[in-house]
Amino acid sequence: MVSQVQLGPLEATTLAGGDLAGVRDWLHTHHYDMRPEVVGQLDAYLRQGWAFVAMRLTASGPLNGRLAPVMLRFDSDRLVYPMGMSAAATTPQRVVVYTLGAHRMQRTDADTATQAVTVDYAGRIAGRSHDPTVTELAARGPYLTRMAVNIDRPSAITSDFVFDQAPSGDPYQRVVHRDEAVDITPFALGAGAVLAVLAVDVVLIIRNGRVRGAASPSAAGPPATPAS
Repeated sequence: MVSQVQLGPLEATTLAGGDLAGVRDWLHTHHYDMRPEVVGQLDAYLRQGWAFVAMRLTASGPLNGRLAPVMLRFDSDRLVYPMGMSAAATTPQRVVVYTLGAHRMQRTDADTATQAVTVDYAGRIAGRSHDPTVTELAARGPYLTRMAVNIDRPSAITSDFVFDQAPSGDPYQRVVHRDEAVDITPFALGAGAVLAVLAVDVVLIIRNGRVRGAASPSAAGPPATPAS
């Protein structure tokens, strides 16, 4: 264990050094329940000198609202997102990654060719958001790239996500078109039926008017007296 801090209702413990057996014992002693297959994925990171952060809720009372996001910082000579532990997942995985830098970014690791990677957005965001956190981050890396990754077979994961500058810095924004089919048949039939009824009523009124006019004495005047 390197350090332990309390982040509101969260307890965060940083682990570094040691071997897989030591990390496994620590997790078990402190009641972190993880499948053996997941813990086994830590070995490759321990050999590379990675550190780990274990977090858990420690609040004794009820929680109201959302938990504040937790920011993790670490030094690296490359832009990397660890995915090794997901190789032990039993269901398809979907990961959405936002990168901020001086240029548009792309995946360069070996697994890129076997995973469905979609760029949803690429462009500069300076001045496009009033969120203080986004504004602060954009001051150091104004170019945002948003990538969605779908992994159907997690067991096929062989590397972390590694990013590098894309050959093109052209902006891109995905546009979603949604078409809706509306059946207007009931409305057309209903309108036709009303028109048909109105037409019949008009004809009947005209015909009835003609019959009443021919038979009404007030309309034709008194009967003519035959000439003597």
